[in-house]
Amino acid sequence: MAARFTQVARGEVCSALSAGVVDDAGTPLVSTYGAKLQETRKTILLTGHFKGVPGPMMNIEVFAALPQHTRIILNEEAVRTGTFMTNPVSNGQEELIAKSVAEGVTFSRDVGVAGFELATTDVYTQFPDWSDGLCAPVRKLPDTRARAPCSGP
Repeated sequence: MAARFTQVARGEVCSALSAGVVDDAGTPLVSTYGAKLQETRKTILLTGHFKGVPGPMMNIEVFAALPQHTRIILNEEAVRTGTFMTNPVSNGQEELIAKSVAEGVTFSRDVGVAGFELATTDVYTQFPDWSDGLCAPVRKLPDTRARAPCSGP
């Protein structure tokens, strides 16, 4: 992929961008704007690779031991909560884009995401503790782009 991950402390990202230590910061747009990172980089690629998936975190055995009606309620409410929490963020993103454009920032939405997804499908096979079949539900998360197929478990 010709990219190399470099971990930088959150408080050092702006100076790392300014000094050329890193070329980009993989942050959600709201974080980019809040930290004023758009002041150091005037082009922002909207890759959409961050997916905030709110939901209850619980041991699978504990969840499985709950009565079926309780599991159904938890699942339904997790979906409702995710929708409630995601819509304002999605709607707010367009406002941030408009503000940033007014400040001289250029946005690119056509960044070859399908190629990136295809190149990274094997990531799901590299972590033995991850659930089998994890790629498919992740790729089904709401998005308007076509999704790369999954490979492996």
